[in-house]
Amino acid sequence: MKILVMGIGNPILSDDAVGILTVRELEDVPANVVEASVGGFSLLDHILGYDVVIVVDAVKLGNPPGTISVLNESQISGALHTSSSHDVSFSEAINLGKTLFPGEMPSRIVVVGIEVQDTETFSESPTEPVQKAIPEAARLITHLLETMIQHQ
Repeated sequence: MKILVMGIGNPILSDDAVGILTVRELEDVPANVVEASVGGFSLLDHILGYDVVIVVDAVKLGNPPGTISVLNESQISGALHTSSSHDVSFSEAINLGKTLFPGEMPSRIVVVGIEVQDTETFSESPTEPVQKAIPEAARLITHLLETMIQHQ
């Protein structure tokens, strides 16, 4: 099984970097790990050809900052944003990918979302509650990967 863990974010916008910072914590995992500062349709360039993709990103679901959520594909429509107002949303990109590249799209996409507080301040450091969530999110991803490998 070919697995990708992709941390998404902007490393200079405070909490928006949480996906990238989380995947940097992963060690010796049975997956390809990448950092990406892209959104929308550009995400397809990274995920095509994988069986399973775990996306790690900032979310705004209305939970307290630092809350970690595991979302399946049907739950992500409003959770993730695109990096540009001129691009498609994450869920629209996935749907387009299924139409345009049916044999290359992952059969399973999971989002590990970390609730953010501030994604507008220029800073290379996240807010305290988001910073505290990063090691826990990395442990959760490691556990998800171990479970996926055991049940393949």
